[in-house]
Amino acid sequence: MAGIEKLLHRVSPSVRALSAYDSSRPRRRIKLDGNESPFSLSGELRSEIARVAENLPLNRYPDPNCEWLKKAVSERTGTDSSGIVFGNGSDELIQILIAAFCGESETVLVPAPTFSMYALTAQVLGKKVVKENLTPDFDINPEAMLAAMNAHNPDIVFLASPNSPTGNLLSPGKVEAVIAGAPGIVVVDEAYFSFCGKTHVALMKKYENLAVMRTFSKIGFAALRLGALFMNPELAAQAEKVRLPYNINSFTQAAARVFFENPGVFEENINIIKSEREKMFQTLGSIDAIKVFPSAANFFLIQFNGAKTAGEVHRALIEKDILTRNFPDTDMADCLRVTIGLPEENREFEESLRAIISGL
Repeated sequence: MAGIEKLLHRVSPSVRALSAYDSSRPRRRIKLDGNESPFSLSGELRSEIARVAENLPLNRYPDPNCEWLKKAVSERTGTDSSGIVFGNGSDELIQILIAAFCGESETVLVPAPTFSMYALTAQVLGKKVVKENLTPDFDINPEAMLAAMNAHNPDIVFLASPNSPTGNLLSPGKVEAVIAGAPGIVVVDEAYFSFCGKTHVALMKKYENLAVMRTFSKIGFAALRLGALFMNPELAAQAEKVRLPYNINSFTQAAARVFFENPGVFEENINIIKSEREKMFQTLGSIDAIKVFPSAANFFLIQFNGAKTAGEVHRALIEKDILTRNFPDTDMADCLRVTIGLPEENREFEESLRAIISGL
């Protein structure tokens, strides 16, 4: 039998050079780190899901094509059902896109900062990653992006709008300039669409190289792991070749019906989050020694400029049983990302943050 060192030597160099994405977090009473919805499902909706689950034929594979779900999503978004691809969360869709469409230059172009899974997944699959910095207000620099596309001929460009972890919408005209100038596919990740209502779906009729991603994770179904990709049907057919069979389990498909049959419940929760977003922006903006960036999503990016560092504040909040997202050993080490929680959680966070910064 080969020794462990010999076996480890067989790990691809691109994987050996990486650090695993760390989604583990300490458990705390107030969880403001994951950009999930703070609202649990009501007892009525839980009972409805339980009723549906009770009748699932667990001895059978799930619907491989998610036919009911595809029809429901198509009707709600006004997109062609033959151009919809489902993934086990957006993470799998990112993997599918890179595996299917990164075959000419084997290069992915991403702005910086943005969602880390675009670059990480590309590197895992042995692709080259090119990063182009956003402007100081976190918008696209179209001239720089076009120059990068001319220099590197990327197969895929990933853009997130609203962007994560910054929270801002990218300028629509600048996004379109990138789509128009891209040699390959441009993926616009609209994970936070529900909190801003701004979409690029209509541009798909004008640009065949545009794909749009959405997720159920931010509106109350993070545990289901369900993402949707909208793209040209001919391109979707290629993506389907690398999608694993039965990737969306029967329970997820059945539970997703609850959303489509009870949209008002989720829309009410989204409106509460949007209202809290306005309150928090005003309150946090009055605290000295921090900068709060405007957000069109369900979270805020906060930069620390005073005596307290982001790391110190992060640890102090944990001691107060409040968990936020920090970015150690990155260009954003002076920032925290804070998910908008329940109203009472937000008030406690604001008070705790003010006390920590004041040294109370």
